Amino acid sequence: MLGNYVRDYLALYYKTDADVTEDYELQNWAKELSRAAGGPGNVPGFKPSIDSFEDLTRIVHRLIWTASAQHAAVNFPQIEYASFLPNYPGATYKPPPADFQRTKTTRQDLLAKLPPVGNTQTQVSITYTLAGYHYDELLDYADDLEPNAAAICKRYHDLLIGEIQPKLDARNLQREQAEGLLPYPYLLPKNIPNSTSV
Repeated sequence: MLGNYVRDYLALYYKTDADVTEDYELQNWAKELSRAAGGPGNVPGFKPSIDSFEDLTRIVHRLIWTASAQHAAVNFPQIEYASFLPNYPGATYKPPPADFQRTKTTRQDLLAKLPPVGNTQTQVSITYTLAGYHYDELLDYADDLEPNAAAICKRYHDLLIGEIQPKLDARNLQREQAEGLLPYPYLLPKNIPNSTSV
């Protein structure tokens, strides 16, 4: 779906491969990112030119996916995972025994490795700051675009919220009712920001 959105949106401005190759600002951006062109971006594998509409679509799709949905999937679960310190201590506070493979570890040994209360509070606070929810949702910016672009953006946003969201909600409800499974709200369209949200 996101790839189709990118394709439809870019097609408003780039009708042919020549439109892409003749866009000097776009080509300068590619050179700046390319390691091969010695650009300051130094992005491995990024070519110093964008040679076709397909290449541009693939690049923009990947950028939007990485900054939005992939970010949501990686960043937002940290609250549930990292704010429970035994699950994810930021550091251990007691070294392991010298012969840890043969030494029996007790519950007290494990508890002694966890951070003290002040450090726990700091880690939980940082986790909520870094992984707290965002204030927008993917493709909710149609009102800020010119009419043709707004129509495409609104169509795909309506598809996300009107068709995809209810299907994912139903799947999450099934997961809640199944033993041993938890819902996965992080890739619900309403929970995916337009860009990284930290």
